[in-house]
Amino acid sequence: MQSCERVVFISTISAELIDTAETIRQFREDGIAYHVRDEVTGLLLYGDSYIFHCFESRHGGMDKLKQTVMTYPYHHNQKLIYDKANVESRFNSWSMVCVVTETQIQDFINKHRWSTFNPYLLDGALLDEFMEVIYSYGDNHKTALIHPAERLVKSQQGTDQQSIKKKTPYGLAVIALTFIISLIVYGWDYFGVMLDDW
Repeated sequence: MQSCERVVFISTISAELIDTAETIRQFREDGIAYHVRDEVTGLLLYGDSYIFHCFESRHGGMDKLKQTVMTYPYHHNQKLIYDKANVESRFNSWSMVCVVTETQIQDFINKHRWSTFNPYLLDGALLDEFMEVIYSYGDNHKTALIHPAERLVKSQQGTDQQSIKKKTPYGLAVIALTFIISLIVYGWDYFGVMLDDW
């Protein structure tokens, strides 16, 4: 198995709730760009406004990547919590996972009685335990259940469409009522029927 350098950064998403989907999309695009250039593999885990990002590099250049992560504008409170060289590679590609959709992550959260996902609590033996969960998503373990950022985007789009659908019956009722009133006011005379004849 090929060796690599592995680092883990944690951070907080720099966006209001309404912009979270766009921010996650930006993380995804940049992560894929790094992977396509064969610079990094790994897993980005997001949820509850937090990011847990495990990078692997087999070709060096990790120092440059660390600088990029520390100055990346879409997150803040960046913290390097794991940094090891010459370790066995666990990932052949780069992927994203959403905390709320993953049973393994939720089991870990429940086991340790966290109210929400908070990677800033990971340290020592707890971090080691969590890393084993993360490795289970690696391609080498054939258990990758990746859910990209589009799931969050589609979810929000679905909510917007439901909102539009809820408004549609009301809008049609207003249009129908306007038509009926117009017919009463203007239509009777047009068809030669006077109200006095009724």
